[in-house]
Amino acid sequence: MYSDVENASVDVAIIGGGCSGTLTAVQLVDQYVLAQLSTPLSIVIIDDSPLPARGVAYGTGCSEHLLNVSAKGMSGLARDGAHFARWLKHRLPESVPESFAPRMYYGDYLSELLEQSRMAASGAVRLDVIKNLAVSIEILDGRPRIKLDSGQTLDAAQVVLALGNFPPESSYFAALIDPSLQDRFHDNPWQDKVFQAISSDDEILLIGTGLTMIDAVLQLRANGHTGLVHAISRHGYLPQPHLDLERLAAEKPTSYLPASMPSHLGSVLRLVRRATRAAELDSPGNWRCVMHELRQVTASIWQQMTNEDRSRFLRHVRQLWEVHRHRMAPEIALQIKELVDAGVLHVSAGRVVQFGPAAGAIAVSIMPRGSSTALRIFANHVINCTGPKTDFRTVGDPLIQKLRSSGILQADELGLGARVDLDGALLNHSGQRSDCMYAMASLRKGLLWETTAVPEIRQQASDMAALLLRKLCPEHEQRSATAATGI
Repeated sequence: MYSDVENASVDVAIIGGGCSGTLTAVQLVDQYVLAQLSTPLSIVIIDDSPLPARGVAYGTGCSEHLLNVSAKGMSGLARDGAHFARWLKHRLPESVPESFAPRMYYGDYLSELLEQSRMAASGAVRLDVIKNLAVSIEILDGRPRIKLDSGQTLDAAQVVLALGNFPPESSYFAALIDPSLQDRFHDNPWQDKVFQAISSDDEILLIGTGLTMIDAVLQLRANGHTGLVHAISRHGYLPQPHLDLERLAAEKPTSYLPASMPSHLGSVLRLVRRATRAAELDSPGNWRCVMHELRQVTASIWQQMTNEDRSRFLRHVRQLWEVHRHRMAPEIALQIKELVDAGVLHVSAGRVVQFGPAAGAIAVSIMPRGSSTALRIFANHVINCTGPKTDFRTVGDPLIQKLRSSGILQADELGLGARVDLDGALLNHSGQRSDCMYAMASLRKGLLWETTAVPEIRQQASDMAALLLRKLCPEHEQRSATAATGI
């Protein structure tokens, strides 16, 4: 699927070929073809992954890793909400729209979407995927010039940064770990070599108890690991499960929140608590309906909040939000419960305060939450499962560092992503929007908070495609203006 760098200039360069980059390219071609445009348009995805389209999340080879959203919510096409559910039905005839499919299947789906778009991109529109790494971007006469790891350069009229997720923050643990223990401390849980280094009876410590930890446990079990696994986080919360398939299929939309929501954090929390109590009285587990409603307005509430309230949310509410908003498939929740009940998986609240050498292991000192006395455990391997790093002020990625040093990219002041406007355009230090540099998905977290799930990414990709086509194809801009005025 990969192409060589043939042209030194393109109209749209998408840096990153995971879910958000793929869906942006797919939507560009889809909208171009549907609008029957004829202005020449060249699109490239720049990505150095072994397989395009899948990214970290959907590049897993573990069949135990399931989607965290049911099939009916995972369409890659904004104009066809049931597209993935139909695709999955052909692949797995026993599936239903409420099924939680293996994530590797979604990687196949994205790959097929990308290949279909490449085939549809004929004549005036062209889509290529370049297997390479973008290492720097400079703006020359208002036009981005991308330098690739190969040494080649590529000029683009418009650039979309679809960089996906970065490895977890590890500076705190790196300061604690002795160099002699480096081969037993793993700061990136999404690398296959991490699990290849682990023996079946090794005792493991996972730092973090969210979905990344769940993935690590499932990968360990799939590899035949039978040893004890410790999982620790500050609060010790586990992700909540989705409803089982029967209840999910029968779920009916119910409104528990008012049509207009306040922006003050305290007022929002009071309303949500009141709505949750009402929902639970109707039926245990109905708090999920409140979360579904809240998700529809999360971005607008977040944008209206003061930075003080946002900071307060991050300090005091974030952990509860994460475990209720980002839930496990019901079958995975059952597996985790069985492991906990069997004593194979031990989940606790606390923090790591020290690492030390031990015979064939790491001695880990842990301060349990609410205690002043540290406990010590011995782990053959420690894996950082604290979730993706979002603070670009400390991200070590060369492209991010150079974009920041040149002033093209500004880090969000709360450490959640990049400074962008509602279109995803990068903002400079004085708040001026770029005319040629845009961000997708996780990079928009500081502005939107809710921006990393497929439903949000799908809509962002559709909106981004429409914006770029208006800028690059005069005929599309003219038709949009005509449609808006009704002439």
